[in-house]
Amino acid sequence: QTTAEVAETSAEVRARELANIAHGAAKSGRAAGLGAVWAALADAIERRIGDCNAQELANVAWAFARAEHRSSALFDALAAAAEKRAADFNPQELSNTVHAFAKAGHSSPALFAAVAEASGRRLAEFTPQGLANTVWAFATADVASHAFFEAVAAAALSRLSAFNPQDLASTAYAFAKAAHASPALFEQIGASAARRLPSFTPQGLSTLAWAFAAAGHSSPALLDAVAAAAAARLAEFDPQGLAQLAWSLAKACRPDDALFAALARAAEARLSDFTAEELDNADWAFSRAGQRQLVRKLRQRRKRAAGAAAAADAGGGAVDVSGVGRIIVAGGGIGGAAVAVALQSRGFDVLVLEADASLDSRKQGYGLTIQRQDAMQAMGINLAQDDAPSTSHYTFSADGAILGFFGEAFGDKSKVRRESDASGRFIHIPRQKLRARVVEQLRPGTIRWGSKLRSFECRRGAGVAVTLADGTTLDAALLVGSDGIFSTVRRQLAMPGDRLHYVGLVVVLGILDGSVPLTQRRIFETVDGTTRLYAMPFTPSSTMWQLSFPCSEEAARTLTKDAAALKAELLSRCRGWHDPIPALLADTPLDGMSGYPVYDREVLEPAVLRPGAGAGAGKPGLAGRPAPQDRVTLIGDAAHPMTPFKAQGANQALSDAVLLAEALVQGVREHGALAGLDAALPLFERRMLSRSARVVVGSREKAKELHSSLALQPGRKVQRDTGVDMPRVVRALRAGGIGSGSATDPRGLDAVVAEVVDRTSASASHAAELDAIFGKRPAAPPADQAPPKRAKRAKRAQCSALGAPGAPPLDADGAHFEWRETMRALLETAGEAGLRRKRLRKLVLRLYLRHLSRQPEAAREEVCWWRAHPAELQALFRKHLRAAKGVGLVRTQGKMVRAG
Repeated sequence: QTTAEVAETSAEVRARELANIAHGAAKSGRAAGLGAVWAALADAIERRIGDCNAQELANVAWAFARAEHRSSALFDALAAAAEKRAADFNPQELSNTVHAFAKAGHSSPALFAAVAEASGRRLAEFTPQGLANTVWAFATADVASHAFFEAVAAAALSRLSAFNPQDLASTAYAFAKAAHASPALFEQIGASAARRLPSFTPQGLSTLAWAFAAAGHSSPALLDAVAAAAAARLAEFDPQGLAQLAWSLAKACRPDDALFAALARAAEARLSDFTAEELDNADWAFSRAGQRQLVRKLRQRRKRAAGAAAAADAGGGAVDVSGVGRIIVAGGGIGGAAVAVALQSRGFDVLVLEADASLDSRKQGYGLTIQRQDAMQAMGINLAQDDAPSTSHYTFSADGAILGFFGEAFGDKSKVRRESDASGRFIHIPRQKLRARVVEQLRPGTIRWGSKLRSFECRRGAGVAVTLADGTTLDAALLVGSDGIFSTVRRQLAMPGDRLHYVGLVVVLGILDGSVPLTQRRIFETVDGTTRLYAMPFTPSSTMWQLSFPCSEEAARTLTKDAAALKAELLSRCRGWHDPIPALLADTPLDGMSGYPVYDREVLEPAVLRPGAGAGAGKPGLAGRPAPQDRVTLIGDAAHPMTPFKAQGANQALSDAVLLAEALVQGVREHGALAGLDAALPLFERRMLSRSARVVVGSREKAKELHSSLALQPGRKVQRDTGVDMPRVVRALRAGGIGSGSATDPRGLDAVVAEVVDRTSASASHAAELDAIFGKRPAAPPADQAPPKRAKRAKRAQCSALGAPGAPPLDADGAHFEWRETMRALLETAGEAGLRRKRLRKLVLRLYLRHLSRQPEAAREEVCWWRAHPAELQALFRKHLRAAKGVGLVRTQGKMVRAG
């Protein structure tokens, strides 16, 4: 208390002494209990910020970040001062400063730009920890600087041997999160980490695995070593580490059954500690690993938990909410209309203020994908009749090659489904149609058209006075801001440090009447590492497309105001892309397209939205009554705006609507009509913001991924529960010339791709056995099988007992197997590039053994002999290859074989 008073009142305390106090308090281990000291220090330092030198600025930022005391005003002042004096900072001070801003979650692009410029000239002077912390800070703060990351990669490469395990993991994480996967750097990090895995903490192991999987850097040996190191220490992993490790190994196609079984046991023991995101990641990972029984157990536990929560909400039967009074919703878009429906269905009196003159007075965006229909079902809305369904989703490169695919057309449950059947999973619907369906559920007069909120005044614990643009004043028990990303309600809440964040992209939307073959019951996206186009059915007879690309904020604002210039830019960017993209863009009329710069906001913390509402907010106080609250809250884009690249904006708003109604009913049931609002609002906001935070962050990261080289990785998107080896299938599709142009095939693109999937899956079942034959690492023998050498002798003895030939029948034709024609067909499929001799041998002999296994008993017995004599089998191939070469059917050059 004395320290706080001195810091606040004494003009004799200099800036250096204040910085030292802050530094000492942060290191004392008692920072969490010194709230008054931190508040006083923040005010005092802000007043003396001009007297601080570089070291003091860095120390203050570090101290407040470590103490988790987020004073937006102080960090704004620190950013402004540090930006002007960045050249005076030494390397450690530069690193500590940006690390503090990133840890505190305080966005300051100008400061990071100044630090990047100052650091770029002095990276050789940074310690390994300084390099790792700096690049971690840039990635965590979502500051994209290609030149800076390139410079850090070069500096780190020359000094990786001096990096400790935590520095290696942090550096890998940063480059992966920033979508800047430097192959040379990841190769060296992997080599250095592999030698020191026992020294990694559990968090370091999971972070390292995540980084390599997220960056798409193939390093099977490293990931296997990480898995082995983690397996012995799973008891030390926290829930985030378990989920992260499982996701990483599944993403990288390293689903070791024993490890995943152990991971599942560890996760199940701590399931109650998992966040929703961690549960989702674990669910996906175990599904990918084929652990279906464990996945069912996880989902059952989640379902039981959700059921228990729902039962608690519903306990006590119907609740009389008539005493609450009128709830006013600002904004009649999808979220505002939905919350009105949810509230009215539970008996609340609701009025919606909407600035539009009518439902049809302006366009309400383009197409939406409703990914989960539980919120719609809770409101009694059925969208099936409005669906423009799709059964498959493809990713193409600019030349039309398939990079990935998923959808019900390829799932186990759709083996007998035709492309013309309805999918029934996601609903694709025009935004305006969805809005109309929601509005139809409202009582007449609920929406007050042509009414815009101008301001409001809170009467803590006693409602809100709302003033409209025309001067009309309305009283409300509760005001719900659902007025979008530029929310008037949010702006008047005047939350500290609240500002829009430009994500560096412009989005253009277009609608074209009529459909094209590639978008008939199908979604596709095309990427080139910078620009991305996404197309989907808008209605059964029209197509919607979305094209996005990097652009400065100023240029984006200018370009989106000129439709003709915008269209010219799109046509220039996509010139030479596969059909039908050039025509799709060219044929879209100017009045059928529009563009906008993409913004989101930093994740909103409940304590910022509702100051003073700690973990106990909403619970009864000493008098048995919840503390009075400002009865204003936010939902949808007003609360958590996000980029459109995970298609979650409308879905989150619908979920918010149902959650708010449920929370208010619970509050009224437990505390009565008015006190129930005070109890419900903090609880609702914590649940809403906790759920949406991961979606906001995920949408921003998805925006970076889709406009970087990561988007070009084959098999980037993988469908659950299908067992498809996506990279293998993608290679087969490319080898067969199957791509976007195959949409015109009479069988349909899905059917053509499904045939390749089936063929690839069938051949994969023989892969382990044939790998052993052709010199690859054999699979471990079952526990009851003899060791390899004894097993081989036993196999030969078994073949002899069956009467198999005692010598290799090199002159046999294998029951009329067409050796030469098979080689020629495989080589013609491969094209001019041909095949490596080893690859051709593997393919031909696989087909030969399969051919023999389908013949009468004598030929099948011959298979037994060949499998016990791999050297003789390879000699048989060489014999037929020489024969094919002798008649000119094939030609060889070094290790390559091509068609003659």
